[in-house]
Formats: sequence, C-alpha cells, structure tokens
Amino acid sequence: MIYCVIISREGYGVESVKAYKDYFVAENEANNFIKELIKEDSLEKDFKFPNYRQGENFILDGLRVGVYNTEIVN
Repeated sequence: MIYCVIISREGYGVESVKAYKDYFVAENEANNFIKELIKEDSLEKDFKFPNYRQGENFILDGLRVGVYNTEIVN
C-alpha cells in the first residue's frame, strides 16, 4: 500500500503529491504542512487534525490537504 499526501488548490488542480510507504509518516507530513499553514502558535486548543482514514481532509481558503492510499499493481 502506498500513501499519498496530496495538496490541491480549488480552480488550479493538484499542486503537490508525495508518496510514502508508511501511513503514519504520510499523516505526520500532512499535519506538519497544516501546522505551517495556520502557524502552530495560533492552533486552537481543541483543534483536531483530519481523520484521513475516514476520508476527511483539511480545507483552508481553497487549499485542500489530504492523505489517500493506493495499491500499485504490476
């Protein structure tokens, strides 16, 4: 299984795709990107990162961050 962190912008399409073999590495990378976007200092106390495994993603001003999985088939 391959896990991809995909960053896209509404109206412009995909801006970035990074692939990882480990889900938790991909999740951490996506969450770190979100922290940079909203500046970690300003994270609300009860802020919850998306549950990517449940199909959730993060959206801010038309920018979408998500973790998606895929299988590579020969």
